[in-house]
Amino acid sequence: MKGMVDIHAHILPNVDDGPDSWEAALETVRLAAQDGITDIVSTSHMLPDGAYANRRSTLLPLVDELRRRVAAEGIPINVHVGGEVYLTPEVGQAVKAGDLLTYCDAGRYILVELPAGEFPSYAEHALFDLQLAGVTPIIAHPERNRDIIDDPSRLLDLVERGILVQVTASSLRATPYMATAELLIRHRAVHFVASDTHGPDRRPPRLSSYIDILSQLAGEGAARQLLVENPRRVIEGADIEPEPVIPLRKAPARRPFFLRRLGGRR
Repeated sequence: MKGMVDIHAHILPNVDDGPDSWEAALETVRLAAQDGITDIVSTSHMLPDGAYANRRSTLLPLVDELRRRVAAEGIPINVHVGGEVYLTPEVGQAVKAGDLLTYCDAGRYILVELPAGEFPSYAEHALFDLQLAGVTPIIAHPERNRDIIDDPSRLLDLVERGILVQVTASSLRATPYMATAELLIRHRAVHFVASDTHGPDRRPPRLSSYIDILSQLAGEGAARQLLVENPRRVIEGADIEPEPVIPLRKAPARRPFFLRRLGGRR
C-alpha cells in the first residue's frame, strides 16, 4: 500500500522511553521507510511533570535535528512534529499557552493519552475543552485502557461527539488488547492505525504486515483509510468525516476475528 503515514511514533532520542541514541532514532526511521511509510510523526510523551515533561519549545529543535540527520543519511521519509499529550484537566489551557504540540504544530489535531488503568472523571470535560479551542483530539491506543476494555461504549459515545481514535497496529496480533481493538474497528470507532514505535527493537515501525488483517476485518477501503487517507489528512490539517459509529447493540454477534484467523480454535 503506497503512501502510508505513521501518526504515532517515538523517534527522538533520550526524551522519553523511545530510542536512546541518534543512531537508534535513525535506524527506527530507516525501518519505517523500508516498510513503505512515506511520512512519520514524532510524538514524544508530553506529561505534566516528571522525566517525560517535554514541552513544545524543547521538542521542536530536536525534530529539526532529526530531519537534518535523516536527510544526510538519504532516508526517503518525511518527518513531522507532534506529541503524545497526557490528558489532564488543564490540557486545553496548556495548548492555548503554547506549551504542548499539536500535529505539525498547526493547532488542528492533537494526540492525547488516557491513563492506562482508568477513564478519569475529568476526561470528557478536558476533551471538550480542546474541541472548544478548535483542536480535534485523537485518543491514542484506547484498546489498552482498562475501563474501555470493560465498557467500550464509553469510547463510542466520545466518537459520536467528534473525538477521533488511533489503535496500535500490534494490538491486532495475539495480545490482550486484540479483542477490544477488533471490536472498535468493526464498530467504525477507529480512524487511524499507527505503530506507536519506541525504537528499532520495541514495536518497530512496520504497518505493511497489518494491511491484510485490516482488509479482512473491515475491508480494503477501510484499511486504506486507516493507514493512508485519514493520517494524511491529519498532517495536512484537512477535515476528516468519519462514517457513523455502529452502536454496540446493533452489531451482529460474531466470534472475535483473531479466533477466525486461528481456524476457529478456542
